[in-house]
Amino acid sequence: MILPWAKRPETLVRFDLKTQTMQSWQIPSKEGVYSGLIRHMRMGNNGLIIHQTATNQLAEITWSK
Repeated sequence: MILPWAKRPETLVRFDLKTQTMQSWQIPSKEGVYSGLIRHMRMGNNGLIIHQTATNQLAEITWSK
């Protein structure tokens, strides 16, 4: 049984060598999915393409400057 309050979003973490600081962004989960891992990441044309094990789907993450 998966408890609704146990939902844990995935987090993408980046270390900036220039400023020596950590940045993090939460990746929203698909409704009904409470956990999972990012197994693979690749740069795409518009952003970062990730594979999530919980949904077995690809997602593209884009950002703005």
